[in-house]
Amino acid sequence: MYIRAEDLQFPFTDRMLRKAHPNTSFPAIISDELMASYGVYPVTIADKPPYDEATQTIDEATPQEVAGVWSTSWTIRDKTQDELDAEKATLVASVQTEMARRMRLLAAGYEDEERETWGTQVKEAEAIKSGSTAAPLLSSLATSKGRTLDEQADRVLYLAEQFALASGAIMAARDTLLTMDPIAADFKSDKHWNVGA
Repeated sequence: MYIRAEDLQFPFTDRMLRKAHPNTSFPAIISDELMASYGVYPVTIADKPPYDEATQTIDEATPQEVAGVWSTSWTIRDKTQDELDAEKATLVASVQTEMARRMRLLAAGYEDEERETWGTQVKEAEAIKSGSTAAPLLSSLATSKGRTLDEQADRVLYLAEQFALASGAIMAARDTLLTMDPIAADFKSDKHWNVGA
């Protein structure tokens, strides 16, 4: 990386030099010496020092010239409360988004119109299991699936229970993540969502 000394433009590249001097014919590879003749110098990039990413931030300073050598340095500072709060709010929103994504996956194989009938299906299934014989929606489904009304009610209640269990596990995982301080950076990992547990 280079810096143009006159205005401390950094980073500055050989392409930028060519653009700044369109009437000059430069060689394919511009040497550091030729760059220097245009006031553009190589910059030594210092290694980042260790810092706590959760509570601190690091900024690269504008390169400085010392004894004819241009180099960068780093400034570490504690994050402000506003920065910490903003990061937390972003993470909380991201965890909520991940929960919503996983909830949608539970019902991904069903059309919206079918999902809208789930409440009615469960209500009718519970009524059937309590002795009722009136179940217009489940009667049609049972006939089309080749099941008895009782079998269709059992199927609906089983699927509703499985959906509730899976939904509850996802929401509980979300709640666990939101109580972490700090929230796990790898919150999207299946290990946090009871997948395969």
